[in-house]
Order: sequence, then C-alpha cells, then structure tokens
Amino acid sequence: MPSTVAPPRLVLKSTESVVMLARVYPEDTNMPIIVKLDDLLHDRRMTLTDLAGRVGLTFANLSILKTGKARALRVSTLEAICQALGSEPGDLLRFEAEPHKG
Repeated sequence: MPSTVAPPRLVLKSTESVVMLARVYPEDTNMPIIVKLDDLLHDRRMTLTDLAGRVGLTFANLSILKTGKARALRVSTLEAICQALGSEPGDLLRFEAEPHKG
C-alpha cells in the first residue's frame, strides 16, 4: 500500500517583535524552499565563520540554514544576512515546485 504524506501546514509564530511564517513539514520530507547560502558565500569568497561574525549569529545556526535543515527564518535574520552579503532575499532563497531530493 502506498504511504501518504501529510500536506504541510502553515504556522504563524510570534516572538517579541519578530513574526515568522514557517511551513511545517513531516520530518521525512524536504521543503521546496532552497537556501543558496553556500553559493553566495563562495561568490563573495567568505566563510560561514566570517558571516556569523558579521550578522551576530552562531556558526551552528548558520550551518543549519545553509544545509536546508532550518524550519523557519526570521525576517530580521534574513535582513542581516542580505545586508552582510550585499544581496537580496531572492538571491538567497529559491522555490522549487517539487521538493528538493537531497
């Protein structure tokens, strides 16, 4: 019998003055949002450690984002990364209609 995968649900989270919209997927599926942080870092000849120092995030948290394992992204974090890299949000994120197999 083929297994059915539950559809994602949208969750609105609010902490202090930051609002995050997270698409929550079952643990065995990947999100269709692809983070291209590795490409941007390579193009700018910057390491993840350098970026962590510039944006005030830990290496571990940026690594989770870079590997696509993050389930949510604060707008303030996106803004800080874009500012540090001199990029736009669209440079960092890509939508794939079919979830990325990886």
